[in-house]
Amino acid sequence: MALTSEEAWTLIKEVTDSYGASINAARQDGSAGRLRLSDVTYRLDNATGSLTGTIPSIELVEQTGGDVRLTMSDGYDMLLNNVAPDGSVAEIAMRISQKDLAVILGGTPQETTMSYGASEIGVSVASWKVNGTARPVQAQIMLGGYQGSYDVSRSAETRIDSTAGADRVSLSFEASAPDDQGRLNLRSTIEGVTAQWSGDLAGLSRLSDPNAALDATGADTSVAFSHSGSDTRMSFDDPTQNAQASASSSAGSMRMDLSPRSLSFGGTSKGLSLRLSGSDIPVPELTAALDEADYSIALPVMQSDVPQDFALSVSLLGLSVSEAMWRFIDPTKVIPRDPARLSVDLSGKARWLINIFDPAAVPDPSRPAADLRSLDINGLTLAVGGAELTGEGGFRFENDKPSPLGGGPKPVGTLDLTLTGGYALMDKLTQIGVLARQQTMGARMMMGLFAKPGDGPDTLQSRIEITEDGALMANGQRLQ
Repeated sequence: MALTSEEAWTLIKEVTDSYGASINAARQDGSAGRLRLSDVTYRLDNATGSLTGTIPSIELVEQTGGDVRLTMSDGYDMLLNNVAPDGSVAEIAMRISQKDLAVILGGTPQETTMSYGASEIGVSVASWKVNGTARPVQAQIMLGGYQGSYDVSRSAETRIDSTAGADRVSLSFEASAPDDQGRLNLRSTIEGVTAQWSGDLAGLSRLSDPNAALDATGADTSVAFSHSGSDTRMSFDDPTQNAQASASSSAGSMRMDLSPRSLSFGGTSKGLSLRLSGSDIPVPELTAALDEADYSIALPVMQSDVPQDFALSVSLLGLSVSEAMWRFIDPTKVIPRDPARLSVDLSGKARWLINIFDPAAVPDPSRPAADLRSLDINGLTLAVGGAELTGEGGFRFENDKPSPLGGGPKPVGTLDLTLTGGYALMDKLTQIGVLARQQTMGARMMMGLFAKPGDGPDTLQSRIEITEDGALMANGQRLQ
C-alpha cells in the first residue's frame, strides 16, 4: 500500500507532537504527488527553556514504488534558551548543516519506516550569550557517514524503534575567560558509532509529570550505544598555570532499559588510557591504563508495599600506572607492578517508601526513603601490590529494629573474607616509608583479632557475623 506525501507529513507532525514538540509549516503547496512546505517552524519546551528553529523549505515527493522521498534545506538555524538554577539565562544560536541528505518514508500511515542518510551533518554554535552578554565560545559537532532508520507503529500508542550510526563523530569546543585570563580547548572524536532506541513516545512525554511518569501504562524504553574507538584531548592555560589531558579507548558500549517498574543501565569500556600533565603535576606526565571497565545497575523505581529486586556490579580489570608515577612513590621497585583489579557484585531486595519522581515527596529526615530488606555480596575481589582480598556473604535487614552497629536497620548475616599477601604488602609499604612501623604493628594486631591463618602462606581468613541477638562476631569470637 502506497504512502502519500500528505500522509507522510501528517506522520511527521504526529510523531513530533508525541514527544512534546511541535512542527508547523507557514505555507503548504501540493500538486501531483508533491508537497512543498515553506518556513517550517519547530519548537520544544521544557521546564528550564526551549529549542526553536525554522527550516526554510521541506519537500515531500511520492515515488513510483509507493514510498515518499523527503528533501529539505541544506542548512537552517536553531535557538536554545535555558534558565540556570541561579536565574541566569543562556541563549545559544546554532547553525545546522547537512550534506547529501536523503530521507525515504515507506509503508502505511499505521506502520511506517523512515530511512535516512547523509554524508555529513554538522551543528555549530553561531553565538553564545549569558544574560545578553556574548561569551567567547566556539563549538561544533560533526557526524560523518550518518545513516539510520525509524520504524513507527501507530496503534493505541505511538511506538518507535530506531537505529542510527555514524562512521565518525567529532566535537570541538573552545572558550576564553574574560580579558583573556584563561583558555579551554577540547577536541574529541568517536569512531564507528551505533545507537538503538525503542519506546512508547506517548509514555515518554509523560515523564515531565512526576505523578504519571511511570504508571502501569507509562514509559517503556530501551536505549543502546556503542563505538569502536574514541580519543579526547583537552588543554587549559591561564597566566599562572596550565594543564593538558588526553583519554582514549578502543571500544565501548552503554545500555539503559526503563519500564513502568524498574530501571537498569550498564556499560563497558575497553582499552582505556589516560595522560595528564601540567604545571601543578610533580612529574612530567602521569599515565594510567585500564584493560576493561564494566558496570551495571538495576533498581525499582515505583513506590511499593512489596520489596523489589536490585543489583549492582562494578569491575575494573588491568589497572596500571606509568613508571614515572611508580618512581615517585617507589623508586627501588619494592612493590610489585602487577596491574590492579577490582570487582564487586551485589544484589538484594528493597522498596521505595516515597514517590521518587514527585518533587513534593521530600523525605522526612527522621525516616528513611527506602526499606532495605536484604543484601547479598555475591562476589568481592580487590588485588593490588601483590595482595588480594576476596569475599562473599549476605545479610537480611529488620527495619523495625535498630542496628547494634549504629544508624540504620538491624542486619543479620555473615561475610566471609580471605586476604592473601596482606602481611607482605604491609612490610613493603613500611620499607618504602608509606606506613610507619608503629602503624604496621597496630594493623597486624587488628588483623590478628579479626582473622585466622588460612591454608596457604600469608593467607588470612575471617568470618564476620551479626547474629539474631545483635552480637558482632569474628571467627566465633564476640567483638561487640
